[in-house]
Amino acid sequence: MATPIEDQIYQHVVALEAEKAKAEGRKPRKVQKPWTRKDQEQTLCPSDLLQVVREHDYRLDDEGFQAYCRSRGTLHAAGVEGSRRREFMAEHSKTKDEYAADTYFQFAEECDGTRYKYTTREMEIGWGIIELGRAVLQDCWELYQAQRH
Repeated sequence: MATPIEDQIYQHVVALEAEKAKAEGRKPRKVQKPWTRKDQEQTLCPSDLLQVVREHDYRLDDEGFQAYCRSRGTLHAAGVEGSRRREFMAEHSKTKDEYAADTYFQFAEECDGTRYKYTTREMEIGWGIIELGRAVLQDCWELYQAQRH
């Protein structure tokens, strides 16, 4: 079971404050949670906060969850059904190294008989999109799970 994303974000902010305090030679200040849900319908939309989420336990094979994501307008984050992107979104254990080694992600779709190879920077951006998509899906999963219980 993944740590709730509100807590993952909070732990990240606390760690940043500890690093900053250490660098400045002072004690860490008390940190407020940067975001909390006001109700069980609210998603955590600020992408700068979602980018620190690294634990996931959502289930893309759950048809009810897919329907819930569709109704919230977030299923697109999972990629096209049957695609390599969808596989990476569904299998949370797939790593950045696996992403970088996969030719599906290294090249753009063919256009006029040629395929553009992405630069290192473009690959980094692509991985960031995978991470953000996973966080968006985890956010919806937590809401979906809360509604079921």
